[in-house]
Amino acid sequence: MRKVDAIPFFFIVGRARSGTTLLRTLFDAHPNVKIPLESPLIQELAKDYAMKEDWTEKGLLHFHQKVLGVKDFRKWGMDAQELKEKLLQHTGKSSFQNLINTIYYYSPTIFKKEEILLLGDKNPVYSINIKQIFRLYPEAKYIHLQRDHRAHILSMQKAGLYASDLVALAFRWKYSARKLSRLKQKHPGSFYSLRYEDLVKAPEQYLREMCAFLAIPYCPEVINYHELTTELYRSKLEGTIEDHHKRVFKPIDDTRVDSWKDEMSEPDIQMADLVVGRWAEKEGYKRQFKKHPLGLRLKVLPAILYQRVFYVYRFIYHKLPFLNHK
Repeated sequence: MRKVDAIPFFFIVGRARSGTTLLRTLFDAHPNVKIPLESPLIQELAKDYAMKEDWTEKGLLHFHQKVLGVKDFRKWGMDAQELKEKLLQHTGKSSFQNLINTIYYYSPTIFKKEEILLLGDKNPVYSINIKQIFRLYPEAKYIHLQRDHRAHILSMQKAGLYASDLVALAFRWKYSARKLSRLKQKHPGSFYSLRYEDLVKAPEQYLREMCAFLAIPYCPEVINYHELTTELYRSKLEGTIEDHHKRVFKPIDDTRVDSWKDEMSEPDIQMADLVVGRWAEKEGYKRQFKKHPLGLRLKVLPAILYQRVFYVYRFIYHKLPFLNHK
């Protein structure tokens, strides 16, 4: 077995605009961890290669081309020829996970590294497809980062990401919370859960707990990750970081965790609380509105029904091939 194959894997799971980029940066700054920029690499490649165990040179060259074509992968800045040579070392018997380990292990980073003890991945889509990812990586560790549903919705709308429809965003938040809750109940030892609001108020405490959960040394210096990212941003990172992620170049700040209370309209707060329902309290957040007029319920009902049908369709017709693999 190659040394790289044996390095354990972990995932950061959470909705977009919930602090997952901050958490990824903290771990990327750790000298014993490699966790590259966001790209749906694993999910996209798994559709065709998750079950493959025998690799010919031709097959690996085709796999290499697929890797290069995955959305946002080129932002990692990997040398295509070097990557090809590393992948060709898997000719013969090897697993999809081993190839992924190789790609992540050799991914570039701006942070100084020592012995790599852990490889990681962060992608908001995992909060929707967590069951499929867990089937593929049952031995991995998962860090679930949650954020207040109203703050999440407001941030998504400001950033102009995906859809700005409030009902759709609130429904997706609840859908993700429900999926993760069921999986965490079945596999409690595989998950560490925390709230974004708690992380930014006491980063040292939660970083120490997460390092213990992941079985890596606690490294307090990573809290100052922003000093290095700011220094190298113009020379190495400019053009690869989206505008809505550029707050990671600033120190951790907890002053805006409740900004939604002033910036979100009361009707929007009430609608968000209605759609999310009791899942707000289940995730540690108190709703401002628990009772809703019939008129509001009737108003949002068609949109909620549409979201339910959409996710049923999505589950039936867009299963990944390893969904039922055990």
